[in-house]
Amino acid sequence: MPEPAVTIDPARQQTARPYARARHRMMIINLLVSFGLVVAFLISGASVWLKQQLAFIANPWLMAALYIILVIIGYSLVTLPLSWYGSFVLPHRFDMSTQTRRGWLSDQIKSLALTVLLGVPL
Repeated sequence: MPEPAVTIDPARQQTARPYARARHRMMIINLLVSFGLVVAFLISGASVWLKQQLAFIANPWLMAALYIILVIIGYSLVTLPLSWYGSFVLPHRFDMSTQTRRGWLSDQIKSLALTVLLGVPL
């Protein structure tokens, strides 16, 4: 039996190309911002400062866990505008999403919780 011919909707392709280009740009921007934040965090002394602020914790494992949690939360808050644009505004601009603001925020909170839960033990 011959397989059915695959048809590509030209109108959908006209939307998909600019959306793919915009997503690629966002990926590059995200990578550059993430790299810059990590470098700035280490070079500025913020990492050492945070460690000093947590020096009151006697248990080194607990101090490391709290340090990681605070870094993850801080990073997530600083990159929240990029995340908002890349995962909510952009898909809606190209009619690729029907997610509500509340749904997006709920997903971000779940993602943060999972990142903390998996990041601390690792």
